Amino acid sequence: MKVLDTKKYMYEIEWISKNNPVEIALHYIVRNVIESAVGHEYIITDVSSRRQTKKQLTFNFYSSTGFPDLVLFKKGDVKPICSVEIKYLPFRKGQTFTENKTQVKGHALKYGFALFTNGLEWVLIDKVGNIKFSIVLGKYIKNQSQVIKWNDEINFTKLMKALSRIIN
Repeated sequence: MKVLDTKKYMYEIEWISKNNPVEIALHYIVRNVIESAVGHEYIITDVSSRRQTKKQLTFNFYSSTGFPDLVLFKKGDVKPICSVEIKYLPFRKGQTFTENKTQVKGHALKYGFALFTNGLEWVLIDKVGNIKFSIVLGKYIKNQSQVIKWNDEINFTKLMKALSRIIN
């Protein structure tokens, strides 16, 4: 597991934004951020390409709003503790938490907690829909497609601390 620092994260998000601006490109960096925060006692698995199946699994990943992208488990457990919904970088409409709240709430009902991110905005909600944290690392500058204005780097540190607490 490679631990990310703020500069590396910013560089990778900017590179993805300019060179490969698709949702799936964010999966690796989001997973890396979460793993850096929660440590080795947890497992993250990608369920974004799963489909409903008649085969009985130890846990059915499907929620009332579909499959999340990633799911977080404590090692040795078969029941997930949190789902992760990743959206495309938000330089176009439809990619913010507000615009995806219904989908994220459906995942939270199934998993207890749901984490939303588009790389710039990170929001954790519980199964009731209460926001546990909301951290914005940056935003796109209007009329300058794909140019990011980053907020203070302390927000990345706050994000890492907040993520480390979702496991407790």
